[in-house]
Amino acid sequence: MIDPLIVGWLMIVVMLLLLLSGMPIAFALATAGVMGLAATRPWPSVEFLLASFPYTRSANLAYIVLPAARSSPVSSTTRTLTTRPPSSIRCRVRLRRSTCQSRISCRALAAW
Repeated sequence: MIDPLIVGWLMIVVMLLLLLSGMPIAFALATAGVMGLAATRPWPSVEFLLASFPYTRSANLAYIVLPAARSSPVSSTTRTLTTRPPSSIRCRVRLRRSTCQSRISCRALAAW
């Protein structure tokens, strides 16, 4: 096995070369990370880390999305099929509605 400090410096150089070659940042970081793990650990442990790390880090109840508070009250007695967009994009939404509103309404009414 190679000294972890040397591997770290080599992976920084590899990552910078990948970034300078035009590779996206996420893929350059992932490639350098996997290469560094493979250089310092046996392959079965690298495979285990790659398989279990995403789930163990993302399966956390603190990441549950809470609904945001609305600035205007929503009436539960009226049934509307569309929501009102912010005023800055209302005109663009109106233009799009003229072309696709019938499909959206038919689908929403059928599901309703």
